[in-house]
Amino acid sequence: MADTFPAEPFNCLQLEYSISGATLGSPKDSEGFTFYRELEGTLTGDTLTISGVATAGCGWGATIDVEVSVDGQEPERFHQEKFPTNGLAEDPMRQSFSVTVPVPPGAGGASFMISLVGSYNAGDRGVVVKGRLSPSNGGTSAGSVSDGQKSEPPKNLKLYKILQIYKQKIPSGLVGTGNRNNLLSWLPEGDKYDEFKCGAYQSRVLNLLDSLRFSDDPEERALLEDWDYGPIEALWGGHQAVVIYPKGSSWTDEGIVLDPWIKQSPKAYDVQSWGQYFSAGSFHGIRGSSVYETNPEYPTVGGTYVDPKNKKLTKEEMEFVKNLSEEKKKIYEKMSPDLRAAWVRGKMADKSKGGRAMGYSPLNLYLVDEVGRISGFPGGVPTYEIPNTTIRCLKLSDGTHWTELEYPLDASYTLVVEGSGDGDADLLLGFDGLGDRFAYRYRLQAGDGMRLELQTGYEVSAIYTESGSIAPEEIFEDDQEWLDSKPDVIAPQEFEVIADQEKLPGEEAIDLTGVWNCDDGGKYYIHQVDSTIWWYGESNPNTPYWSNVMHGNINGDTIYADWADVPKGGAMNSGTLTLRIESNNRITAVSKTGGFGGSVWTR
Repeated sequence: MADTFPAEPFNCLQLEYSISGATLGSPKDSEGFTFYRELEGTLTGDTLTISGVATAGCGWGATIDVEVSVDGQEPERFHQEKFPTNGLAEDPMRQSFSVTVPVPPGAGGASFMISLVGSYNAGDRGVVVKGRLSPSNGGTSAGSVSDGQKSEPPKNLKLYKILQIYKQKIPSGLVGTGNRNNLLSWLPEGDKYDEFKCGAYQSRVLNLLDSLRFSDDPEERALLEDWDYGPIEALWGGHQAVVIYPKGSSWTDEGIVLDPWIKQSPKAYDVQSWGQYFSAGSFHGIRGSSVYETNPEYPTVGGTYVDPKNKKLTKEEMEFVKNLSEEKKKIYEKMSPDLRAAWVRGKMADKSKGGRAMGYSPLNLYLVDEVGRISGFPGGVPTYEIPNTTIRCLKLSDGTHWTELEYPLDASYTLVVEGSGDGDADLLLGFDGLGDRFAYRYRLQAGDGMRLELQTGYEVSAIYTESGSIAPEEIFEDDQEWLDSKPDVIAPQEFEVIADQEKLPGEEAIDLTGVWNCDDGGKYYIHQVDSTIWWYGESNPNTPYWSNVMHGNINGDTIYADWADVPKGGAMNSGTLTLRIESNNRITAVSKTGGFGGSVWTR
């Protein structure tokens, strides 16, 4: 099958694509800030190939990502981006792609996605083609029933709404993956990345769920009537997240993990997939979060929920804040309240674990202490024996792993660097505490069976190998070209849920048509037709300083829209809006571009 989507370019974006190894039904298309095409079909061969050409002819740049996966196997990916100095109008993108995966006998199905995203003054726009393919001869896939017919994602309106709020309220990070965020936090100006580490994200998510459970709005409180939640960790505390699960059940059996850190975006994962990802399915090192054990506030750590109004820093945490430098106090005071506690806990941990080691590509790293205990990944196996150390690991698209270790600088350890394959590799060492941050890089040529040893401490020195010495390079700033050369992170399979009804019992249907007042002093005239919405707004009816129009679409309790000033007023700006429908009488802004002023609409 070959086709072009959309038929006419959308914001200069268009995909020409071909799919071989499957038969496909009629496409389902939808429009918005991203144009979507969804396909369903059946596998027909022993390979599946997704190929084509991505075109982008205007804006500042564009990114093309292709992912093809067969159930039970690692997905294959393609990634390319183009951001020329003067934009795509002068130097357009026309990028070919082709991704092929084998389809073994008895495969339980497959999926694919082609995503082309353009960057413009008004924000990002996209074109996406995605598909689900059922097995050709009765194989079963995850989420399928025994007769081979693919089942729908689970239906639960309350959970659907909780996850929608989670995706709206939890911010994306500054970079695309958690490992990049952590590395950039090592740099001298890396403070801005701290709020996107896993512990800080965990705190944000818990505070969001607490705000629903203890909300003054009975509809928000009702969302969590059937659900419990709490902090959890993997790799013996090396990674932190939040799990939500049905009341009366076990979170290790039926949990949904809310973990924004991996992809630096609010994603959800089935706990079994998440556990498989971090522990090869053994759940070894996965438990309720040790960060919250001292003052347990959640059922995952043996506690009970505490109203956020009654939460305070511990005496130790308050003393820690009191002794911060003036520079760090300013950072603390500028933070939103939901991040402060996590930031303090993180900094207290940094004080005791100021040493960092990181490995990219075919390397395994681990620490050995004076009595022979090990923490890290000897032979690629997660091992945790040394107290007060932290270990992390993520799978990469080239089949290797990214590894990070944290340890006290005042202890004596041997850092062992093992080659797990042949190829270019990078070893990075960092130092962090309450003072300055430093990061160093060693460029290595790894080989299967290679073994290097370094002594940890406050100094770095050359590494000696059979072929000579390798001097460390100090890293002062973000090396984007180097980061882009590294393989991408592979995340667990994302969790999906659909609404089992249009609204909760007693919940009113959305009807926004009418005259609204806004906190920008203007009056807005709104007309809603099904899921489409228009408005005209002005600062006053006679000689308005500004006047604008808006057109958008309603998705759940969210409005995605474009707006523009019109010449009845003096302003001439334009941009995008993401708005949350809190009720039929109140709308609030989630995000705004183009200098839009208003944030709250009521009637």
